[in-house]
Amino acid sequence: MGIFQVNLWEINKSFSLRFLGAVLAFSQGVIAYHWSQSINSPLDFARQSTAVCWPVFPACGWVKLLSPGIIDATYWIFALSAALAVLIFLFTRAGGLAAFFMWLATLFGFFLYTQDFRLSSNAGFLTFLLSFIYLLIPSKTFSFRLIVVALYLAFALLKLQADWLSGFWIIEQLKVPDKLGEWLAALMTLVEMIAPLMLLIKDGRYFWSGWFTLVIYHAGMAWLGLTHLSLLFLGILVFLALADIEDRKLEREYIYQSFIHPEPSRFWTFLFLAIFAFCQLVSDFNWFHAHTRVQSFAALYTPYQISKVETCDGRLWKIYDQGWEASSFPTVEGRDQSMICHPYLRFLDLKAECQQLKNEPGFRTLAGVFESQRAFDGVSEIHFQSSDICNPHYQYSDVGKVKWNTKHVQ
Repeated sequence: MGIFQVNLWEINKSFSLRFLGAVLAFSQGVIAYHWSQSINSPLDFARQSTAVCWPVFPACGWVKLLSPGIIDATYWIFALSAALAVLIFLFTRAGGLAAFFMWLATLFGFFLYTQDFRLSSNAGFLTFLLSFIYLLIPSKTFSFRLIVVALYLAFALLKLQADWLSGFWIIEQLKVPDKLGEWLAALMTLVEMIAPLMLLIKDGRYFWSGWFTLVIYHAGMAWLGLTHLSLLFLGILVFLALADIEDRKLEREYIYQSFIHPEPSRFWTFLFLAIFAFCQLVSDFNWFHAHTRVQSFAALYTPYQISKVETCDGRLWKIYDQGWEASSFPTVEGRDQSMICHPYLRFLDLKAECQQLKNEPGFRTLAGVFESQRAFDGVSEIHFQSSDICNPHYQYSDVGKVKWNTKHVQ
């Protein structure tokens, strides 16, 4: 039996899996709505002269081969397919038709998502990752239990760092005393480390204790401003609750799936978990620090640290044939909060600025310095500095190799 038939059989026989499909399609719809309302949108980026590549791509000139009209059509196919998938999953038993529209939404939405690195976010990362898992990996209920736990542990791992445990992000959000902020940060880390593991225990007392803890946790995170990401996790938690009720009902009736249909393979679940775990740990191994390709690939499967508490500042100069003038870094309005000080994005912002300025009379290049400072301990870092940013041979991979040259800027 083909993989698509196995997946379709699972979806059709389980209301909880159809509900999960509706949750993921709804999350895609939220992304489509956000893109329609924000200046941080593929619809706007398609009309700009320069694309901002994802780090895994050596170049993204291929993006500009598509006209803005094609991007617009792709967007509407994505948005309408997501809406239809939600409605069909929730109100009919036509799992095959709903899965078809979800495939359309996922493929077209992911294509738009990879157009520009400025679209990257934790909500987008999880939505498309889990959508592909839902559509491709069999033994879905078993898979999502383990994969969701792995995602919680990945987020918890990111919180085992000084900028989160300092409580500074919580203090900024809630305006609470410093010590209380530290305790809340530690408590939230423990919740993400322990409560998800309880979802794997068959004993209902532990399962529901962990489930209610996580529901309260995500309700609080939504209140703190992480609305989309929290709603996605809440929807998945409702799915896990429905799946647990279905499983217990089958056990009471002594009906086992293996008597009705061969149990789907779990090999792909464990393969994905192994790759996912590897990607979370890549940054901890010194050998990979010199292999940027591996790091860029691993970053595709790694969530962003939501607690990145830092301020960033850039100094910029426009260099002309007859002199120079001070300028400022391009604005980042509408960008995800965790990406505002991302050095790679800020570097590519300047590359885009070069394209906009290249036709100015006498313009030669840009010179600039970009640095950030961690708010909780004041430690600062210069991410890149160059007196010839517009040089086409100067790429982000050269940062750290190219020394500051003062021949243009005195």
